[in-house]
Amino acid sequence: MATIGLRREVQLTIPPCPPLPQTASLADPIQVLFGYTPGRPGVLWSLFRRRPLQKGLDIGGLVIKDLSMFVRAYLRASTAEQDATRARAALDAFAATHGFRIAARYVEHESGTRLARPELFRLLDDCSPGDVLLVEQVDRLSRLSSADWGKLRSEIEGRQVRIVSLDLPTSWNLIATPDDFTARMFAAVNAMMLDVLAAVARKDYDDRRRRQAEGVGRARTAGLYKGRVENTARNAAITRSLRDGQSWREIMSATGCSRTLLAKIARRLKEERVDGASDVALPCPMPERS
Repeated sequence: MATIGLRREVQLTIPPCPPLPQTASLADPIQVLFGYTPGRPGVLWSLFRRRPLQKGLDIGGLVIKDLSMFVRAYLRASTAEQDATRARAALDAFAATHGFRIAARYVEHESGTRLARPELFRLLDDCSPGDVLLVEQVDRLSRLSSADWGKLRSEIEGRQVRIVSLDLPTSWNLIATPDDFTARMFAAVNAMMLDVLAAVARKDYDDRRRRQAEGVGRARTAGLYKGRVENTARNAAITRSLRDGQSWREIMSATGCSRTLLAKIARRLKEERVDGASDVALPCPMPERS
């Protein structure tokens, strides 16, 4: 006879059963709940501990998949000119290799140095405890300063969302952990490695900015620096949309501009209105008509 304790105050006695067949499925709840190998109880313990069956849990040779976990992919690029969906194929291949499907994809054109990223926080709002945030690299999630990274990490941990990154193999085990001890060990190691890679991503950003500033300084000294050419047609269209009262989300979706650029143009338009020139267009040509 096998005895299983439930919440410490209830005892349930289960008669011996034959080993769980290899062909058993979740469609046969009696076998799944009560079947066990000799000397090894079934899976009632998992249900009464108020936690879902873990993906990869091996019971009598049958691998149970976690039916309650959702994997949400986050794809980010810094500017509208960059392809934020570039990593989609790599994420899909990773999902196929590890036996799960991506429930939703969140695409964003924002700098990784900004904490306020609408799509990232929409992803977190959609998550339930135990869900997975999947990224190609840690720098897609963060190039934040130490203070801002601490805020984002606390937000993610508070929602009990697990971060899995293709460039961080220790995080792969968070998708399927066989027991509490192993899960806690991998979570601790993963948290440390995330902090390291987030710091590296920020340092890489700072180094590139420093080298860029040095190059611009030398070019200015030599009289060679002309600056980035403004996309006047796009910016004029954004200005018209702002004047027409369209929302920022609608404008970003229609033009592919970043929130940073949109904020810059909105600020410029506000300054014009303060100066009493709200009816004057930006000093840039209108788009040419074909």
